[in-house]
Amino acid sequence: MMRGPAFVTTALGRLGRLGGGVGLAPLRALGWPVLCGLGLLLVGALLLGLSQQLRLQKNTLQLELRQAQKPGPKAAASAVRGVPVIFPPSSDYTADLAQIFDIAKSQGIVLASGDYRDADPTALGLDTRLVDLRINENYGTLKEFLASVLNAMPHAAVQELRIERKDGTTVKHQVFLKLALVYSPRTAPAQGAQATARKTPASAPEAGGTKGMP
Repeated sequence: MMRGPAFVTTALGRLGRLGGGVGLAPLRALGWPVLCGLGLLLVGALLLGLSQQLRLQKNTLQLELRQAQKPGPKAAASAVRGVPVIFPPSSDYTADLAQIFDIAKSQGIVLASGDYRDADPTALGLDTRLVDLRINENYGTLKEFLASVLNAMPHAAVQELRIERKDGTTVKHQVFLKLALVYSPRTAPAQGAQATARKTPASAPEAGGTKGMP
């Protein structure tokens, strides 16, 4: 009989110990070549199972990688040039002007006169409107008016405030106030539009739908 490789002898010895020595003789009767073939078949089966397991793990990792590389949810369609939608549309400008005058009227403030105009475009393309007001009031009333306007319109900001006091005896002062109303970028700006300054009576609405400032 041919003497088999050392590893086959060792494997048979271990198999015999596990089986209590029963059934080892019939295995040896098959011959070493047959036993080597059976061993190779077992090794091939183990490698095949391991290969399938590795393939499944690879597919799982590839799937997780593709999911991680998917882009996040798209921004809202109304967001222009990466600007988040936190500013109202410029179509609210007329209503905002009316609200400013309503707040002044409710507090007994007379807006003597004023100008309004478009500011220069910003890097983010925000639509900014400048509102220049002249008010003849005392400091306390002016402070209350500003607080009411800023609380009612979070997109409004005081860009300039100048108080002129003629003498120390007067209670009311000449106040020059410049407000900036910021709106979301225009989606289709008019061609050839230029920043202009206009002065109109406060109560006269314009044909274009924009209420005139005093």
